[in-house]
Amino acid sequence: MKLKCTIIFFLFCNVQLLISQSWNQKLSEINELTQQKDWPLALSKTKALLSETETEVGKEHLNYATVLSWLGYIYKYSWTDQLDAAEKTYKESLGIAKKLIPENDERLVPYVLDLAYLHYDQNKFDFATPYYEQA
Repeated sequence: MKLKCTIIFFLFCNVQLLISQSWNQKLSEINELTQQKDWPLALSKTKALLSETETEVGKEHLNYATVLSWLGYIYKYSWTDQLDAAEKTYKESLGIAKKLIPENDERLVPYVLDLAYLHYDQNKFDFATPYYEQA
């Protein structure tokens, strides 16, 4: 019985590791596409990864928040008329991260700065300041 439980645990860990490696590879590919400014393909792959991540780990997971952050980045830099979508996506990402990361933990900073930079880049300093102060 102990051997059977060990084998099941080992198989579960290996599946999770494969999912994680695949997820990281896909994020890497999205990063490359954004560096090349291939916005349509980056958007398509990010939306696909978001859906896949939701299916695999759910919406209340840092991986999901991270993909949302990438989606916000793509909205922000690819089309100027998508800034509202970027803000909405960044806020959702931050909301998830705040549920999962303690308030003073440095891992929360990138999610907060997404919104700070978004508002700063639009010269909305009054909106950016609270996020900078949070970070």
